[in-house]
Amino acid sequence: MTAFVSMHASSGLVQPLSVPPFKRSLIGIALAAGLTTHASVQAQTQPAADAMPASSQSAAMPSDATDSADTPRSDKPAPKKESAKTPNRVDQLDRVIITGTQEEGAAPNTGYTVPSTRSATKLDLAPKETPQSITTFTAQRIQDQGLLQLDEVLKHTTGITLVSAGVAGAGRQPVYARTFPVRAVQMDGIMASNFILSGEGDESIGMQDTFLYERIDVIRGSTSLTAGSGDPSASLNFVRKHPYRDRHLHAAVKAGSWNTRRGELDFSTPLNESKSWRARIATAYQDGDHWVDRVNNDSKTLSLITALDINDSNRINLGVTHYDFKLRGASPHGITRFSQISDAWPEEFKYPESKDKGRFWVYPTSEAKRNFNNATPWSRTHRKYTNFFANYEHDFSDNWLTRLSYNHADNVDDRLYGELGTRFFVPWADKANYVADRRHGQNIVNAFDAYLKGTVEVLGRPQQLVVGANSYDVRRKMYGGYAGSSDPVSSPDVLMFNCTWYDLCAEGPEYRRILGYSISDWNKAGGNIPPAVWSGGYDMYTHKYIHHLQRRQTGLYFSTHLQPIARTHLLLGGRWARETQKPVYRTCHNGQIDPKCGKDKAYKATSNPDIRPKFLPYVGLVVELTPTINAYASHTTTYIRDQNYDSNRHYYTKQWLPPIRGVTREVGLKGAFFDNRLDVAASYFKMVQKDFPFYTMHDVIFRTNNRGLADGYRVYGYEISLAGDITPRWKISAGYVRQRQINPDSYINYSMVDMTDFMASYRAPEKTLKLFTSYKLNPKITLGAGLRWQSATQSQWIPRYYTQSEKQLMKQDAFAIVDVMARYQFNPRLSLALNINNVFDKVYYQHERSYISGAPRNFLLTAAYKY
Repeated sequence: MTAFVSMHASSGLVQPLSVPPFKRSLIGIALAAGLTTHASVQAQTQPAADAMPASSQSAAMPSDATDSADTPRSDKPAPKKESAKTPNRVDQLDRVIITGTQEEGAAPNTGYTVPSTRSATKLDLAPKETPQSITTFTAQRIQDQGLLQLDEVLKHTTGITLVSAGVAGAGRQPVYARTFPVRAVQMDGIMASNFILSGEGDESIGMQDTFLYERIDVIRGSTSLTAGSGDPSASLNFVRKHPYRDRHLHAAVKAGSWNTRRGELDFSTPLNESKSWRARIATAYQDGDHWVDRVNNDSKTLSLITALDINDSNRINLGVTHYDFKLRGASPHGITRFSQISDAWPEEFKYPESKDKGRFWVYPTSEAKRNFNNATPWSRTHRKYTNFFANYEHDFSDNWLTRLSYNHADNVDDRLYGELGTRFFVPWADKANYVADRRHGQNIVNAFDAYLKGTVEVLGRPQQLVVGANSYDVRRKMYGGYAGSSDPVSSPDVLMFNCTWYDLCAEGPEYRRILGYSISDWNKAGGNIPPAVWSGGYDMYTHKYIHHLQRRQTGLYFSTHLQPIARTHLLLGGRWARETQKPVYRTCHNGQIDPKCGKDKAYKATSNPDIRPKFLPYVGLVVELTPTINAYASHTTTYIRDQNYDSNRHYYTKQWLPPIRGVTREVGLKGAFFDNRLDVAASYFKMVQKDFPFYTMHDVIFRTNNRGLADGYRVYGYEISLAGDITPRWKISAGYVRQRQINPDSYINYSMVDMTDFMASYRAPEKTLKLFTSYKLNPKITLGAGLRWQSATQSQWIPRYYTQSEKQLMKQDAFAIVDVMARYQFNPRLSLALNINNVFDKVYYQHERSYISGAPRNFLLTAAYKY
């Protein structure tokens, strides 16, 4: 006797399963489908298999990419099966519906997509049911591409651009999506400040090891519902490595270019016979050099997480992650790609390169080699991040549950550096600028989340509801009072040829004075300029004071998944938020009171201390056009505190300006093909900022009003993406994005931006393509290839003293990077893989202003063992 069973995951998808002669209990079917064992089982008097579509009858279990992965985390008793009447055909049972929730981390996912995610709405939705653009970067794809750091993952993610002005890890690496910075972060679906990932917030999100996470979900657009404040760019949800139900081991050793060496161990096991208590440890160690001379690094990574099913209704999860990264001899900024020259000497006394030029002109850098290091040997970066978390979950009867979550992070970033040529670098004059600095900060973050989630039946259809509250508190410490070095010129971005006395300019070149540091002396000494020391006991190693900043965000939220009519899904939600910030204050201590610091000091508030943005709605509509294709539309919102302190108050009234709101509207089509193994999406999006501050002489109208000058930056574009299995042997993940940013109506195109801030000049590429695919030729051999392409980018930085022309602006032409992969499977447990990145050794710049290039051609060899 054969039973045809439909599995209803909480995502709402129906997956028919063909079950062999009734050897297994219904709870066994639930286990095979990847549902928690508290799933309810219902027998319905419906036509049996002979009335079902042929495609449903023949649907099989997921392929080898997922069949071993879908096991629950607990061993709860099997539910009782309700009686079912046998229809006229005595060899078949009626259709049986099993409803349950697919758990995170049920078992290793060997695909490039996931069956469902809560990252966008806290509702368990399949990717095609989520009315926003979403990309998931799975652990399997991370392994296939040989990606070791999060910044590498983000570089390969659809719609994401990562900017780095120097050696990766030495400085800031802001992340952009839809032309705006990415500031919104979730940990296991729980809202958390971006400071939970680093000591420098959104500018260092990518500074972690990939081995800490099972996957990364990227939700593009406005995401205040689940991620709190942020630009209308994207939110990143980092899903940790939770324990599996059964025992799994992954161990690997890696060796690569520039003496890279790495060891990995990922072990998950039940701790008792019933498997109700489970633990998982993941650890990695890495060291190596760099393609830039004299740079080396090492890192240590640890994740320890345990899960305990107290009983059938209660579960707790506890865990800690730790990352320790050290980088030596690296600069956060490369030498500049252009130098501005100011030469007022008579023509006969000018350098040959300066002849026939005006007084002010721009000189492009061309002499530096790719591996040139502009950092002092004593430059170093130390990043130390520790995160502790705890979750408690209680299942009520009738499909309701509550979940309480807590995250605590203590992160330290400490950067000490001396760097040459970041503002001007002119070898023919043997001069470059030199800067030395110390950036030392600590962030302590506490984040809480509590929600109630359940399903009710209305009009004969299930309706889902989530109601919750969340908050996070950030306490920043910024250590200061260090010595440093800066350019000995009044305009640090310009190389100036001056006279010692004005009347000596006509006497001859021997009276020429050129401000800056000698490049030849730098090369002779190997860049070994001593660290700065100031009178009064100031040096680069001892802080004199600490600046403190405390910020808190709280909110109430709800989301619903309603099905008013057949094949129509309405997702309604929203969030009420409040954000408070205390004025910065300074304490003067270094273990003890330091008289050199002076008195403790509180500073005047430079930003609104109490922000209460308007209600932030979330509206989504999904219509099932066919069993495999959905159409959707959404209206989502977010907000951000104005980062421009000068415009936080009205000039005349002195009133605080409201936060800037970002509204995203998106329409598109999504499909799930080949038994939901391949997700495909196409969307059009449009974003506009509201309450954008602008300059006005009116003494009453001090802010925007949603029309005319009320709108800030606008972005529109479209995206096409696909991810998953085309066949059981062929996996793919690809995405194409075209976007355009339009300046506000009140925008004034100044001739320059802040030239001391490398990131201020970033301008997003309008078109990007990210692709990776792998194909299993036979049981032994798997081949893969990847492509990253982006259109040309143009820096917003414009030389101050030069007539504008496209040639003279800092520009990165369009470029494409090709990667390849090959893996040989000796047996089901042992494999050897080779990754070659930037196969054609393309030279491209990571930032329009910095001369340092992306990584040259390199390789990574991996020997892995798993069971």
